[in-house]
Amino acid sequence: MCGALAVFLAVWLVKKLFKRNSLIMGRDIDEQLLKTAETFGGQRLLDYCKEANIELTPKRQRILKANAVNRIYWKQFQSLENDHLKDSDAHDLLDKMLRVHPV
Repeated sequence: MCGALAVFLAVWLVKKLFKRNSLIMGRDIDEQLLKTAETFGGQRLLDYCKEANIELTPKRQRILKANAVNRIYWKQFQSLENDHLKDSDAHDLLDKMLRVHPV
């Protein structure tokens, strides 16, 4: 599946499953990176940056390393409003769709 299409479908699935427009909202790029690391795991993002030859500032490396093992699982985004939509298969699909690999 094309990477852009997978992300588009994942965003659509997030809206349907969790009744939210976005899971990750930060005030600035560093807070956005922190929230992304908390959601997907900092080690996964560090590995991606290394594979894709993306240089991070020392500050951003510290943010990712501090959250290297942390990860929020999809069930933690469930609420009373969206609880009736929870589905472990859908969460698994969403997780797989949002895995990014450098080309």
